[in-house]
Amino acid sequence: MQRNQIMKIIYVSSLCSKRIYKNLFGGTKHAPGMQAQKYNRLMAEGIAANDGSDVTVLSAAPVTRANHGGLSFSAPTEKEDSLLYDYVKFSLLPIIKHLSIIRNTKKKCHRLFKSAECNDIAIVCDVLSLSASYGALKAAKKCGIKSVSLITDLPEYLGISQNKLFNKLYDKVIKMSDSFVLMTEDMNARINPDKKPYKVIEGQADINMSFSENSIENKYHEKICLYAGGIEIEYGLKILAEGFVSANIDGSELWIYGNGSYTEELKAFCKNHRNIIYKGIAPNDEIVKTEQRATLLINPRPSSGEFTKYSFPSKNLEYMASGTPILTTKLPGMPNDYYDYIYTIDDETPDGIAECLKEILSKDITELHEKGAAAKNFVLIHKNNKAQARKVLELLL
Repeated sequence: MQRNQIMKIIYVSSLCSKRIYKNLFGGTKHAPGMQAQKYNRLMAEGIAANDGSDVTVLSAAPVTRANHGGLSFSAPTEKEDSLLYDYVKFSLLPIIKHLSIIRNTKKKCHRLFKSAECNDIAIVCDVLSLSASYGALKAAKKCGIKSVSLITDLPEYLGISQNKLFNKLYDKVIKMSDSFVLMTEDMNARINPDKKPYKVIEGQADINMSFSENSIENKYHEKICLYAGGIEIEYGLKILAEGFVSANIDGSELWIYGNGSYTEELKAFCKNHRNIIYKGIAPNDEIVKTEQRATLLINPRPSSGEFTKYSFPSKNLEYMASGTPILTTKLPGMPNDYYDYIYTIDDETPDGIAECLKEILSKDITELHEKGAAAKNFVLIHKNNKAQARKVLELLL
């Protein structure tokens, strides 16, 4: 996207630099918000990769007294790769925390608006960082600054929709937003009654995966099927495990990464089935390398349920960008242009998954490799984070 001048983007979220995130949570078993970190990093870096865009991440880091200790959080401004990180200072005391995030985000936004060397300035907010988004949008409205709000989930599916204060703040954020980025078209009717401008961006593939090779020679000798994500029954993990056992394919293993409420039951299941291996939690970079060496990547998330119309699993894009073929359910939020590049589960039962696995894993390794390569090519051309971020910038023109 060519411009005559630089557009300054203030990206409001919980995104931290990789260095800060590692320093804060590298030694903890359950690092907070890893999915949000990846989503926002790809989006912010995608915006910065477009010509004429300069991005400052205004971060309300995902710090609590439980994972950090102390009474407050602050960190120095720093530059990492293409992004400048400016951290909001806030209290860690209940209630005061959110008030301090709102106040200090407003102050920082006003300072950034005044110090910008260009007249073209806008804010992009991840609404899941609700207090920071509210503070930033208040400042933007006062100063006449354009805004885009990223909506990746509906409040009723966040588990906190019964909180009256949350709902009130959420409604105000929606009303103050000039435009929206939504995960699916169905979201628009729920979020956007005033018919404000919007774009549907179901997710982003990391454009840097273009430089990462997936080769047959580097594949594991065994037929490795892999799942990485939340370990929850409602995500289809139990059905997947039972289906894999039922398939009973020689020389195959199912590796599972992640954490969740089904973890302990899964571990017990693995003890009785040695070809299902729970790998625990691992850094995303390590998981992606393992995905590239696997035979098949699986997302068994059930397609039933109202929430599936309002979500798109970012894991599918990560899977496809790896170059290893993917087997997934037909989720309502998945656009039709994906289906030529994936294998699908039509019968979402253990027997249905077993039949899919037997059919796919009987295919020649070259055929599987070509399927994965086509998927990688598709998402890295059409769904890469630079191309998807360009749609955000179009809302700000």
